Amino acid sequence: MPDKPQINVNKPGHIVVLDQSWHKLFKDNKTFKMNQLEKKLNKLLQEQGKVNTEYEGYKKLKKQIMDEIVSSMGDEGNRANAKNQKNSRYIKEINRKFDRFEELKSVLPSQIEEVNRELLTESMIQCYKKLMTTKEASASLQETITTMKESLKEKVGQREDLEQSINELYTYMHDVAGFEVIEALDKHYFGGDK
Repeated sequence: MPDKPQINVNKPGHIVVLDQSWHKLFKDNKTFKMNQLEKKLNKLLQEQGKVNTEYEGYKKLKKQIMDEIVSSMGDEGNRANAKNQKNSRYIKEINRKFDRFEELKSVLPSQIEEVNRELLTESMIQCYKKLMTTKEASASLQETITTMKESLKEKVGQREDLEQSINELYTYMHDVAGFEVIEALDKHYFGGDK
């Protein structure tokens, strides 16, 4: 088998592990590397989904807290002051989380794209390896089929020669001995069948 080719398959937006055709093609024959990349890609996709979900959740929570702060702006007293301070701490904590989410949201897509590209490249190499072995098997079968066709053609020719010989024998016997004698001999030797 030739050395591994230096290729880089890049199809942005096509996530391999979400492709049903890929799963069907490699159902039972993924390489170790493909399995590792698939696990890594699935983990990154799950992390991205979690980040997006949490980001949206915190975004709604921040809006609720901001609405509370705005609605309590005219309130005075220790209780209102304590609540505003508590809400301010929540907002700062949410903003820190947003910083982390923004960092992850900027890094994860490129990590996903890189692992996906590696998996797609490895998949293409495996497709070509399978193509090579499948083509070899197909060529071998074609060779067998061709040999069998030639043999069958030869046997058909032999059978036709035998049929012609049988017809010549019967013609000769009919001409020499007549129908009644041939019929009696057929009954004796073949039970009445020709």
